[in-house]
Amino acid sequence: MSAGITLENNAGSVIDDAGARTRGRLKSAIRAKGRFDILLWWANETPRAPIEVKCQVLKIDKIRADIKRIAGVLEKNKEESSINFGAVVFYASCADDKTFTAKEKLYKSLNNIERDAKSIVNDSCKVLLQKTKVYVVDDSAWAGAVLVLKAKNV
Repeated sequence: MSAGITLENNAGSVIDDAGARTRGRLKSAIRAKGRFDILLWWANETPRAPIEVKCQVLKIDKIRADIKRIAGVLEKNKEESSINFGAVVFYASCADDKTFTAKEKLYKSLNNIERDAKSIVNDSCKVLLQKTKVYVVDDSAWAGAVLVLKAKNV
């Protein structure tokens, strides 16, 4: 355990270190024996934010399990937990087709991801999608994005 940023932390240990462990088993979506790609820490050396990193995400299916996992961790004993938020960071790119430009397709995809993420967490978390500028070259478009989840009523 250390302040700052660490990589590949065990999810069960993160919940313990955050003070979020309660009696009973953890939800299977949390994957207690799995690892978070990145973990941000508070200065007092308690976990602040689990972050998952993905490549080439154009549909929610590629990050659905990560969203459920982070939402589960945020909901776990949220009154006592030091975990403040979670995020899924990803890159998305696409090319023009006969119907839409790459830029139009990318915006539609990102909007759909945000909408679908909100339905997955079912009002247990606030969901916000932030993205970089959409870059366009010839028939291609790409952007970086982060889907931020924060527990409600905290």
